[in-house]
Parts: sequence; C-alpha cells; structure tokens
Amino acid sequence: MRIKYRLLLALLPLLALPVVAGLWLLAQMRADLDRDFESLVYEEDASSPVALKVAQIREENARSIDLYAKTVLLLAFILAVGGFCLAQRFSSPLVRLSQAVSRLNSAEATALLETNARQDEIGELSRCVGEMNERLRTHVENLDTQLSDKTKQLRRAIDYLKAEVAERASAERRSRRANAQKSEFLSHMSHEIRTPMNGVLGVADELLSMELGTDERQRVEMIRFSSENMIRLLDDILDFSKIEAGQLDVKNESYDFELACRSVHMLFMAKAKAKGLDYRIAIAKSVPKFALGDSMRVRQIISNLLSNAIKFTEVGGVELRIETETRRKDGLLITVSDTGIGIAEQLQDGLFEPFTQLASNTNEPGTGLGLVISLKLAKLMGGEISYRSEAGEGSEFRFWMPYLEGVPVQDSTEWPESVEPIENVRVLIVEDNLINQHVISSALERANHQISLASDGTEALEILDEQPFDLIFMDCRMPEMNGFETTSRIRSFPEGHMNRDTPIVALTANAFPEDRRRCFECGMNNFLAKPAKRHTLLKIVNFYGHQAINASPFEK
Repeated sequence: MRIKYRLLLALLPLLALPVVAGLWLLAQMRADLDRDFESLVYEEDASSPVALKVAQIREENARSIDLYAKTVLLLAFILAVGGFCLAQRFSSPLVRLSQAVSRLNSAEATALLETNARQDEIGELSRCVGEMNERLRTHVENLDTQLSDKTKQLRRAIDYLKAEVAERASAERRSRRANAQKSEFLSHMSHEIRTPMNGVLGVADELLSMELGTDERQRVEMIRFSSENMIRLLDDILDFSKIEAGQLDVKNESYDFELACRSVHMLFMAKAKAKGLDYRIAIAKSVPKFALGDSMRVRQIISNLLSNAIKFTEVGGVELRIETETRRKDGLLITVSDTGIGIAEQLQDGLFEPFTQLASNTNEPGTGLGLVISLKLAKLMGGEISYRSEAGEGSEFRFWMPYLEGVPVQDSTEWPESVEPIENVRVLIVEDNLINQHVISSALERANHQISLASDGTEALEILDEQPFDLIFMDCRMPEMNGFETTSRIRSFPEGHMNRDTPIVALTANAFPEDRRRCFECGMNNFLAKPAKRHTLLKIVNFYGHQAINASPFEK
C-alpha cells in the first residue's frame, strides 16, 4: 500500500473523533428538548400560548442543531481534504524515491530525481540515492567491460585447450602407430635374425656331434659361442622394447625357488672355473623352498647379476647369497658380490641407463641393457635393486622381492623325456629357409626318423593329402601361404582326414607373446622359438611319437 494512503488511514481516526462527539452531543440536546416539550404538552393544552411557544422554541433548536451538524460535517470534510493534501505533500517524493530505488537493479535506473532540489531530509535521501545509482551504474559498466574481456580471454583459452587436446590426441594416435610399427619391426627383425642364427647353431651342433680334430672342434665351439651371444643380445633388446611398450607381464605361480637359484648358479660354473674364480652359493636355512611368482624372470635377474659379476672379475671370487629380509613386508634378499674392478663413483649415476656400459676393458659383448631390464623386472614384481661399489674394490648388488608362499610343485621340463628313445616317427617339416631345412632334417634323420620337406603352405597341403604324419614342424612366415593360414586349412580338413588332428608345433623366429598366442588360436599344439637345439627337437619328436604309438586306431 502506498505511503499516502497509509497516512490517510492514520488521520481518519483523528478526523472521526470530533465528528462523532459533535453528533452525539446534538443527539443528546435534541433528546432533552423532546422530553421537555412532551412534559409541557402533557401539563398544558396544546393550543395554549405556552405550548405554542414551546413548539416554536423546539423548531428553532432543531434548526440550530441541524445547522451545527452540517457545520461539523463540513469541518470533517475540510479536515479530510487537508489531510489528503498533507499526505500527498509528504508521500509523493517518497513514492518517486521508492520507484527510483526499485529501478536500480534494472536498465531503467536514473541518475537524479525531481526531489533532489528539496532542502529537507527527503531531498538529501533522494540525492544520496541518485549518487549511489550513478556509482552503481559506473561500476556495472566497468564490470561489463571486464566481463567482456574475461569472456574473450576464456574463449581464447578454450580454443587453445581444444587445439591442445586435438594435438595430444593426434600425438597419442601417432604414438600408438609408432609403437605398433616398432613392435612389428622388432618382430620382423627377430625373425630375420633368429632364422639365420638357427642355421648357424644347427650346423655348429651337427659338426660338434661328428668326429673332429682339436683345432676344428675349438673353431666350431667359437662359432656356437658367438651365435649364443648374438641370441642373448637379441633377447635383451626384445625384452627392453617390450618393457618400454608396457607389453611385458610377470606370472604369479608356484615354483621351486631354491632350485631356480641353484640352476642359475650352475649355468655360470664353467665360465667361473675357466677364469679361476672362487665361485660360491650360500642359501640361508630360513629361505623357503617354494615361492609364488615368475620363476623365469627371477632367474633372468639373477643371471644378469651373475653374468656381470663374472665378466668384470679377474681375480678373487663371486658369491651368490640368498636370505630372508623383511622390509615393507616379508621378502627374499638375493645378493651377488664380487671382487672385480668395481664402479667409480662418477660413473655410478649412469649405472641403470639403457645402452650404457661403464667398462670398456672387456672383450665380452653386451648391450648395456642387463641392469636396466633387471631393475624394471624387479619393480614389476614389487621389488627393488640396490648396490654398493668402489673402484678396485668390487661390487655388491642386492635384489629384494616380496615373498609369497607357494605350494609344492614337481620339477618338470617343457618337453619330458620319454621312457625310451623312439625311431621312425613320420615328420613333415614346413620351412622355406634351405639352411634350416637341412639343419632340422639332418638332426632328425640321424635319429632314424622319416622326414618330408615342404617349402611353403601350399606344398605342405598337397603332401598332407597324400600321406599320413605323426608330427608337423610349421614355420610361421613363409611366401605364398604362411604357417597360420596353413594350420587353419589343416584343421579344416574333412572329418576323418588322416592329418586333420596331426600335432603341429610352431618352429618360428617370432618370439613375442602375441606370436605365441596367434599360433594357439589358429590350431597349433605347441610353440618352439628359434634357434632350436638338436636335443630339444629330438625331445619333441620323441614326445609326440609315443603319443602316436599309444593312440587307438580310431584316433589315428
């Protein structure tokens, strides 16, 4: 409700009081006159002079009372009009001020009001409101300008971030393509290097099985030793590449921990004795026999540490020590110490840098990846590698890993020995490399097995349609038709075909896990990476040969 109407409502009781009081007095006067007249009339005759005089006085008093009532009503009207004008005088500037204040939050706000010329409190209030309005409008304009600038900056930042996200997404796609290309390249190089090395090692093994003179045998041994070093270097590079690409996982299975440590120690026994070193192993009684983890990776780390220790030690000894040690949790501590050349302090910062060899006074080959791979494998298993070394005083490397109790397991090999050697196993060798054909067939023919050769998948399918076989060695990379497609074709032979279920063993230079998985997916029975040694080939043939003999006629 407006202020002026509130003032009027406040003045109405004041105006009503005199009006009501006057009217009440007039009503009392008139009632008294009426009673007096009636008493006189009752005592006197109505036509008497006294009665007439009283009636005349009554009429005059009635007119006086009516006149007085009209005067009171007129006075009340005048007071009401005056009150309205007074309310209008005070409420109008306040109403306009209220309207101006209500417009302060809108775009219609004005700077000054009409009442700002008044010299009273209302005028002062109006001027203050106007000044506040002006300051607010200026501040709002400044805020609008700042908001506009910030909006432009934000849009530029958003555009930059969008471009950055797009660039990073593009970089990630390029990185994935590069990783895929690198994996493909490494797989290809693994195949291209392992294939000829398989031939070299095969021929070397074949020559060593013959009657050779001392000089000839030494030269062949040198060939085999160099070939094995080449394979070890290649394995290091492949392991490092797989770790960097995040493609290397560690297993979690029970294994004979003590046997794993002793077997690795035995591998370097001949080399240590050849250098005249005191080569020892010490296993604490608290060390458990069985553990849960990746046996192959544990052996790989110990092998790298022992290899380095023997390589850089010419006088004194090398010791492999295994004990229990609790750090963050229960664990096993494997320590390899030597009395070798040690590592100078200024060179220790680059000890775990890839492709770095801190000593150049050795004739033994290396990639400088052994310690890097060992450290990364240790971290994958939740462990760590530390060291202490001093130039001329030897070194000590400590490999700690958490211990999880394993269950007893039987020691077994991938290809168990048969009860007795077997002959005349029918073997098809599908291999496009002539040297590998010669190496594999020669090794098996000397063991009196029946060998057939195929240079590619198409030729192999033709041969398999003509005669039965007990075992197929399948190369994976061949012209015309590769080993994967050939295997799929064999497994798709009609029901009852003589070679539909013949065991197929991949004999390939591809050493990546995805290659192994692909072999099993297409229907192969097992996987053997090149270079394959003669005794391993004979184990495989012996294993599947006994399976073929024990199979029922229906299964054959």
